[in-house]
Amino acid sequence: MTDETNTDTGAADLAALQAQLSEAQKGIEALKAKNEELLGEKKEAQKRAKAEAEAREAAAAEAAAKSGDVEALSKSWQDKLAKREAELAEAIKARDAQLHDLTVGATAQSIASEIAVQGSSNVIARLVRDRLRYEDGKVVVLDAEGKPSALTVDELKKEVSEDPALAPLIVGSRASGGGAAGAKGGGATKQLHEMTGAERVAMSKNDPAGFAKLVEAAKSKGN
Repeated sequence: MTDETNTDTGAADLAALQAQLSEAQKGIEALKAKNEELLGEKKEAQKRAKAEAEAREAAAAEAAAKSGDVEALSKSWQDKLAKREAELAEAIKARDAQLHDLTVGATAQSIASEIAVQGSSNVIARLVRDRLRYEDGKVVVLDAEGKPSALTVDELKKEVSEDPALAPLIVGSRASGGGAAGAKGGGATKQLHEMTGAERVAMSKNDPAGFAKLVEAAKSKGN
């Protein structure tokens, strides 16, 4: 396989990931809209229930004189209201879970695709996912103890990228091993044909000028 073909393959993989993220975003927006609809329905149900309760109370005095079963009727309405509220709460909970999976999952996968070496993307994605939470309509970064923090997603990506324990799984961190693409002070830069697809994509983003030189060098050598 030629270097141009490998480069095209890496670009195609990146384009495919971007398309997947775009589709995920559309799904997120649809789920948000449905969540708003469910919340609106719940509020409306509560409003109707309140009005009905007031009407029952007003009629209770009159009904009490004619029937001794007012208590049973009231209990029936309360049970009906409680059941509907429980159904709406469960639906909202399910929608929130879907939103969490889509937003947090997409963010974790995006970070992993940028920093992980080939074959390690799923591992990095799982690690990043554990540090994220979806709440109040946005993705929140958690600290090491699992509590909300002031960290941004980019700061989390930097933290993971620079974690010595994860160095073998991170594209840029392999500089200490003397063979990373574009590494400084850790050995010679890899040639284009020596890089994996993930390394090419990462270098094209992080060091476009250096990547362009490698491509030109490969062309001149006919590799």
